[in-house]
Amino acid sequence: MARSGPGAAAALASFAVAQSLVDLFAGPASLSNVWIVARGRDRGSLRAGARVLFQLVLAVTAVFAVAGWTPAGRWIYCRVFGAPEHLYAGINAVIRVCLPMPFLWALRNAGQAIIMLRKRTNLMAWGVCLRLVWMWSLSLAIGRFQVIDGALIGGVLWITGIGVEAAFLILAARRQLPMLPDAPEEGQPPPRPGRIWHFLRPLVATSFLLAMGRPIINAAMARTANPELSIAAFQVTWYAAFLLLSLETEFRHTVIIFWTDRESLAALRKFGLGLGCALAAAMAGLGATGSAVWFLRQVLGTPADAAALGGRMFMAVSPVPVLWALIELYVGQLLRNGTTGLVGAAKAANLGATFISVFGLALAWPALGPLIGAIGLVVGLALELTTILLRMRTVGGEPAPAASEPQSAIP
Repeated sequence: MARSGPGAAAALASFAVAQSLVDLFAGPASLSNVWIVARGRDRGSLRAGARVLFQLVLAVTAVFAVAGWTPAGRWIYCRVFGAPEHLYAGINAVIRVCLPMPFLWALRNAGQAIIMLRKRTNLMAWGVCLRLVWMWSLSLAIGRFQVIDGALIGGVLWITGIGVEAAFLILAARRQLPMLPDAPEEGQPPPRPGRIWHFLRPLVATSFLLAMGRPIINAAMARTANPELSIAAFQVTWYAAFLLLSLETEFRHTVIIFWTDRESLAALRKFGLGLGCALAAAMAGLGATGSAVWFLRQVLGTPADAAALGGRMFMAVSPVPVLWALIELYVGQLLRNGTTGLVGAAKAANLGATFISVFGLALAWPALGPLIGAIGLVVGLALELTTILLRMRTVGGEPAPAASEPQSAIP
């Protein structure tokens, strides 16, 4: 990404909008790990699920093609999500280069799921390390030879990094695949496409709702006094904060695999809350001491005006790890029981709260800039957690039998 000069904020803002749209379009393709960990624990179920997931990948890739190669793209970026018109070229360049993202996400997440089932999660850490080393090396090469510029740099680094991680994880998963059972355990029904879609449909809707959060935040910040600076500062600061938050993003899968009784659930809750509180304290401390600003400026090369806002943003998003840990814990329980409807309802509540808070703040206090997005994130997650807690009393401490039919909602 361009590191300095008048075009740096525009490049960051273009990539921020494009990245949020890629998350929106390609998000459903990432559901392969949820299905495999929760319901596809044998090779027969994997084959059945792969056919359904392939249909899903084709559908979302077609949406990418429409956005990147037809006039609908400009309407989506600038009219629906409120991106400034002069950012269109940068946004569209990233959308086009990320066309393979649904396929790569599906492969990467499928590899992750198989590795998680075999409890070889160290391989997932190696995959992330390889991706980061590749992206860092490629960024140095791009900076040296200046072959591309602007938002396209971010798109190339992102798509190739995911490709490297996906290739490693699939190769690693192939070695683990023969160790899975051939078929479901005795007494369990074989998966059928209808049952798989029944499980996935609420999660597809949830994926769209989740991915809508960032475009909504960007659209609200586009109505501030300095939209490019607000969007760029939010994007890069949220990325830096997510380096910490990523430690708990797969916690739901840990719950699915290791929750066997009330005692294991209590241990998982204690671990998740402890990790969330530690990360929250770290974020608040980095913001209060100025360490976050130093990291943004010196390590990530963020423009000075955007980095200066990072400290306040780190403190504003410090409650996120605790909220996220609890949501991951309860969502893991729901997915383990095949209950996906409540997950979507909670995410819809999150989106509604985010929408109202960010546009309300943009209208009342536009000078808040990127803090609008930070506050919207916290408000949305808080309502999502509240929505789940209101219904979790119907979920016991023991997981439902794996053979039970997936439910679209808690009765």
